[in-house]
Amino acid sequence: MIHNPGPPREIQFSGVSNGPTTAPKGEPIVTAHVDPESTTVTARLIGNDSWPENDVLSTRPAPARA
Repeated sequence: MIHNPGPPREIQFSGVSNGPTTAPKGEPIVTAHVDPESTTVTARLIGNDSWPENDVLSTRPAPARA
């Protein structure tokens, strides 16, 4: 989930094969397909913000099911 109280903002992903490019205003749940070769997935909101350190989140994807 993204908390975006202002106008739509560009969002950039790494470690995914596709994903949205804009985070709309509000608290949308954003989904993307994890690239099976990725060891880290990152989402970054682009644009001016009073707290830019809150604009990026990284995680490690769960291992594939056997």
